[in-house]
Amino acid sequence: MERLERTHWWFHGKRVAVGALLRRARVQDPSAEEVTVDVGCGTGAVLERFGGQSASIGIDDHWEALRHARMKAGPQLMLSDARALPFREASIDRIFLLDVAEHVQEDELVFAEVRRALNPNGLAVIHVPAHPALWSSHDEAVHHVRRYTRRRLKRRLEEAGLQPIVLTYTFAGILLPAVAVRAWKRKLPGHTRVDFDVSPGWMNRILHRWQDLEARWLGWRNLPFGLSLGAVVRCAPRVSQ
Repeated sequence: MERLERTHWWFHGKRVAVGALLRRARVQDPSAEEVTVDVGCGTGAVLERFGGQSASIGIDDHWEALRHARMKAGPQLMLSDARALPFREASIDRIFLLDVAEHVQEDELVFAEVRRALNPNGLAVIHVPAHPALWSSHDEAVHHVRRYTRRRLKRRLEEAGLQPIVLTYTFAGILLPAVAVRAWKRKLPGHTRVDFDVSPGWMNRILHRWQDLEARWLGWRNLPFGLSLGAVVRCAPRVSQ
């Protein structure tokens, strides 16, 4: 992941999609007084891109990922589980939860923890894989436990007390190729490789540019289909009993 995160079109595409969704939601860069947390920070590229001037904290449950993230300037790092975040209630201004919830059996606990830790005026950015019908050896190899429908993600967010400002598909251009490739791979006995193969340089550049075009669209309106789902959410008002 450390080797691919800066240059691979997938990671680039996710970052530019997140940036477009934040612009669409009219979200400014975080200030020095704010606290930004990346839950499942991996090797630290998201905080490096979106941490801004804020106090940045990376959370992950893999020491090796945190070791790589430590090499990037800025973030404070913590070893923790997404189902039990080490923060006081309403103490965090901005939370990124990018391709994390699909790894956790009790995803409702993950979204509930985001809601608990989030400042009432803060926001969270969510990204998950879409379409359960696309389940393949890739999902098994990267330890997914589910892929989401748009309806399921929206329901999970609302159950946790999170209100979507933007909820859309991402990675539209690769949906049909992914359908074809994964259907082909299902016919290969014992195939367990992930889909993050290193593309030839020319293909990587083309896919980079395509993701930049999609991001321009996402900054304006939703994509009608895609391989993943992305959302910007805020805390829904609590209902008085």
